[in-house]
Amino acid sequence: MAKDHELADLDADISKLTNLTDQDMKAVYVRGNAYEGSIIEINTFKYMLPANVSRVIFKLRNKNVVMVKL
Repeated sequence: MAKDHELADLDADISKLTNLTDQDMKAVYVRGNAYEGSIIEINTFKYMLPANVSRVIFKLRNKNVVMVKL
């Protein structure tokens, strides 16, 4: 339970930092798990996950969806 609370606090801090640095950038946050074959869509750009991932942010950069590990 303490670990869950600590992860929630870290997620909140990450969200605050991301909002400060990327205010005009669209993003998809995965705080739990996303599974192989899932499709991430930001605006009209799509990205299919090649493998299972957890705790990542998908952002749109130069018309490409990129993944940043938390």
